[in-house]
Amino acid sequence: MRTQRQYIFAGVFLLAFCTWTIFTTSKLLEYPPSVSTSNAVQESGSTRSTLIRPPYQHQPRDLHHQSMGRSNKRKIKQFDDSEHGEDHTTKGNNTRSTSRSRSTSDDDTRKDEHEDQGKDKDDVLHELDILSGGYQYMKGTKGKDIGIDKEGLKCPPPLVPFHNRIVQNDDDMRFINNIHYNDTANSTNSTNKVSFSKIPRIMHVTMKSRCLPRDLAATMDRWKEKLPYHSIFLHDDKAVSKLINQEWLEFPDLHKAMKCVLYKGAMKIDVWRILMLFRYGGVYSDMDNWPLDPFTEAKMSGGGVNVDMDDHLSAFFFYDPFNRPSQWFMSTEPSHPIMYLAMKQIIHNLLKMDHMHRPKVVFVTGPGAVGTAYRNFLAPVNKDKNDVFQNDVVLTGILQKKVLKTSSEGFISVKEGYDEIVSYNATLNVTREERIAMDADMPHWTHVRGSHESDLASLIPETCQGYLEA
Repeated sequence: MRTQRQYIFAGVFLLAFCTWTIFTTSKLLEYPPSVSTSNAVQESGSTRSTLIRPPYQHQPRDLHHQSMGRSNKRKIKQFDDSEHGEDHTTKGNNTRSTSRSRSTSDDDTRKDEHEDQGKDKDDVLHELDILSGGYQYMKGTKGKDIGIDKEGLKCPPPLVPFHNRIVQNDDDMRFINNIHYNDTANSTNSTNKVSFSKIPRIMHVTMKSRCLPRDLAATMDRWKEKLPYHSIFLHDDKAVSKLINQEWLEFPDLHKAMKCVLYKGAMKIDVWRILMLFRYGGVYSDMDNWPLDPFTEAKMSGGGVNVDMDDHLSAFFFYDPFNRPSQWFMSTEPSHPIMYLAMKQIIHNLLKMDHMHRPKVVFVTGPGAVGTAYRNFLAPVNKDKNDVFQNDVVLTGILQKKVLKTSSEGFISVKEGYDEIVSYNATLNVTREERIAMDADMPHWTHVRGSHESDLASLIPETCQGYLEA
């Protein structure tokens, strides 16, 4: 009897083992014969580079290159960074080798990406509308997102109210068609080619308040005309402080360093513009920049420069008289290494300041810091030191990011017409620059520094470290 039970138990065990073996073998046979690293990344929903990144704690929303799920039926073109600067593509059954079919596949992929990213983009635009201080002044009665002040922003004359201009995601493909076909279809000049940019179509400007001097209001109307597919956000002083005062895990010494900024004018804006582009990306422009007729949205995608369609620019700059990237006009994708390095450099400079009362703004927080970050971004990849100073050519830096620096001549005019004599009121004529200052009631930061410098010098230490330790 005991032997019979042993035989039954052994038989059941053997049957269970055979069933498990057959099931496991069938599953192994069903598994794809090869799964590349790029495919695994895609299946997990990430299109980010797997290369080592700077220690970014915060990963902001990337409006054009967000991670997203994909159907296996779609032909996926990965536009992220690879170690050799190549694209990883999962091919469909009917992949063709002709350039025409590749172009069609790329167009379909870009359309799929923009459709999937629409909700994320709208969320970021809404977030920026609130952060900039414009949402509370929104007019209208459609939908549930109605601002607090139903009557809109009211400004005393001659000031002009500015409302953020938000371009919704249904314009995405029209933008691509306009930039990459209409701007180049009738041209045989290769230098008119443009690349597909990773830079979000968002423009950031800043001013003391949303009530603009009449001349700056005209400037903003000009930008709306020249950037029809860009959302434009004006950030007032409260919005600037709000962004800087947020927690920045990427820059743990930021708030300590800001204690050494005594004059909350140019230096504070220098810090803000770097943080804004680092978190959200897009285009930053000084308010006194006037886009000339040849300037178009295609310019920031390499239009007018000999670029390749596959360059996928991650940043665009003009250059200043010292061949530094223009701090007065910058455009980058979110979390760009240049913005990260620039912010680290600025914090270092602030903490090492020897003359808090008379800071060398250009080198501490200004274009000198951005220029240093730009060189540090390119130097590890470009062994020839002269390469980092090249203009009008697409350069590759760390993380295989591609950037372009070119001339602003003929495209942007700084303080256009500011020396013209204009009417301030019925009895007073002044220059346009003087009228802007009088309308805004905003003296230049150097005048503010001069009026308080002697008082501050007698109250606080000269160096930043001495001030922090006092």
